[in-house]
Amino acid sequence: SPAVILESLAAGTPVITSNIGGMAELVQDGVDGLHFAAGSADSLAHQLQRLLDEPDLLAQLQRGAAASPTPRSIDDEMNELLAVYERAIRSRATCHVA
Repeated sequence: SPAVILESLAAGTPVITSNIGGMAELVQDGVDGLHFAAGSADSLAHQLQRLLDEPDLLAQLQRGAAASPTPRSIDDEMNELLAVYERAIRSRATCHVA
């Protein structure tokens, strides 16, 4: 997942991101940031314009970002991933093919 998004949310800073993949999964549209259509400069411009046109939007997003759960550290994510691999290896080792 993009570290810059995790760092921004940890700092209470809203994020404007495209609406695909891990980026969209990390940012709740309208809660702690905004989504724009991937590859669309018009969609990005629209979201930026909203920040100018809707005076309370930035403060609302900042509150949402500040309330976001603290992201897991890279070490925690790697330990979790290693545990998944270790379980898969143990499971495969105990399988008996007939």
